[in-house]
Amino acid sequence: LDAVVLARALQGYTLPPDLALDSHRAFFREADHQLMSTVLVGEVHPPRADPFDVFTVRALVEGEQAAGPAADSGCRLVFPT
Repeated sequence: LDAVVLARALQGYTLPPDLALDSHRAFFREADHQLMSTVLVGEVHPPRADPFDVFTVRALVEGEQAAGPAADSGCRLVFPT
């Protein structure tokens, strides 16, 4: 496996919906390879009727909005030569 080839292939790659598990577009941002996916903002609470029901979603924030511009991230991705 060539890591550089893989990294270049992922630049801008959009995950298929069945893999992304996201109602919005989930993709690898080309500039810094960060995965841009929806962030669930909410509150944790004690389990309710279902023992796994411990989180109430209050808002969905798309990945690019949550992460901010790539230029502001401080990441300066450089591939080896």
